[in-house]
Amino acid sequence: RQGKEEAILKEAVELCLKDGKWDSISLPVCVKKMTELSWSLSRRLFQGKGYNQIDPIFLFLQRQCPHIQSMEFSFDLGVDDQILQLITAFPLKKLRIDSCEAVKKEGLKALQKLNQLEELQLSGLILQGDESVATMGTLSSLRRLSLPNLHIRNEDYSFLKTLSSLRSLDLYYAGVNDEALRYIVAACPQLSSLLVSSG
Repeated sequence: RQGKEEAILKEAVELCLKDGKWDSISLPVCVKKMTELSWSLSRRLFQGKGYNQIDPIFLFLQRQCPHIQSMEFSFDLGVDDQILQLITAFPLKKLRIDSCEAVKKEGLKALQKLNQLEELQLSGLILQGDESVATMGTLSSLRRLSLPNLHIRNEDYSFLKTLSSLRSLDLYYAGVNDEALRYIVAACPQLSSLLVSSG
């Protein structure tokens, strides 16, 4: 059923992108009640239109599907700090951001507003300094945090101390060394799952 609802939503988005009439679409109740958005926006949708078309898409989603609790973004698709500002209007519990190189410190800072977020995956991002990861320390509802391929300096793991609800931490291929591992274990004694790699 979820696949059918997503297909209806995707068709509506494509139609709006074609004619620009974002306020003319009325979606079925089943779509308006969607809690997951798992399909990826195709680059084909933006050919000849420019990635700035992604802003009205999320404004459209805010109006039509305000109950979405899960979102996934991968391989750029125009996702940047401004888009992360927009998604904080949703009651998200699960968020995955993979290889969206335009996402920087300000975008991650905006995620502090997601006070219901329970699962977060960040991978393949280009971040610098401790300020980027430090913002995650305010996500007190986090139970699962995945940071594969996101290299963090040893001293920057301090944000973990405040994540008292955290039960699962994935640091695969994140360059974790012995010193960082000792710090992580001391900061998160409540963990039931820890995946690390020194790659």
